Amino acid sequence: MDNLIEFNCLGTIFIIREISLNRFPDTLLGDPQRRASFYNKTKNQYIIDRHIVSFEAIINYYETGKLIAPTIYEAITFFEELKYFQIDNKIIQHFYNTEIHDEFVNYHRIVPMNYILRSIWISLEYNDYSFTTQIVRFS
Repeated sequence: MDNLIEFNCLGTIFIIREISLNRFPDTLLGDPQRRASFYNKTKNQYIIDRHIVSFEAIINYYETGKLIAPTIYEAITFFEELKYFQIDNKIIQHFYNTEIHDEFVNYHRIVPMNYILRSIWISLEYNDYSFTTQIVRFS
């Protein structure tokens, strides 16, 4: 019989077979010694205070061996969670190349270096927080 392990991620319970975790011994949850730091004896479960949508995808990765990124998320958030849980570097690099890099290249905004142009850019980009824009808005 498979030993079941219970994770509590922000109040949501995830149950996974220990053998699934052990297939990835170089990851944070796959290594029993590193995983032990999350164990709560009172609740008899592992407590994970991380991004829940990402955690669900990561648990699925342990079960299936395939990384399927959640559809409702910020790519950079999921990327940071992959690094935190120490998922295989090749998988992290592939995710970065396909999801993060292209997003930053295509959508990254370059702030002007010139003080005046930068002030104008920030005022227009963050108009709810800019004092100058608030004055213009009320005029």
